[in-house]
Amino acid sequence: MAFGTNDKLNFCLMTTANYLTKALVMYDSLVKESKNDFNFFYFTFDELTYEYLKKINYKNIIPIKLQELESFYPELLETKKNRGKAEYFFTCTPHIIDYALKNYDITHVTYLDADLFFYDDPITIYNELKDNSVLITDHRYYPPNNESVSGKYCVQFIPVMNDEYGNKVIDWYKENV
Repeated sequence: MAFGTNDKLNFCLMTTANYLTKALVMYDSLVKESKNDFNFFYFTFDELTYEYLKKINYKNIIPIKLQELESFYPELLETKKNRGKAEYFFTCTPHIIDYALKNYDITHVTYLDADLFFYDDPITIYNELKDNSVLITDHRYYPPNNESVSGKYCVQFIPVMNDEYGNKVIDWYKENV
């Protein structure tokens, strides 16, 4: 699917207050560089972040509490008991993608790491998808680093189409994270 400048883009990310400033700098770069309107589904993993986002009330930011995500996926609460904070964060990644696709009337969503910065219009990357449903990036580790610690693929920017194949990938990801 080719994207045009009239297509609304959709992004999702998650942070605590520790990464809030980075995420807002990234958001500002997106506002500056994107020629498209967009939704920014911001999953807040603490009350401070949620309250701050509600207070600043940026046009495109839709704050979503962690509790909403955990209510939608109760299995996350069991997983949370057995994982450290960082591990739990990683576990939630496919769930926030899936949550956005299932709870909003959108054709796609892109997961973003909060410490990204846009220097150009993200539509360029979307158009690399062509007729594909998901775009993933290989870590390309250099020795002595390897994928046994962080996995083969980098999570920083994952566009997913809300179609049969995109949903299958996210379902697989949720089961295997």
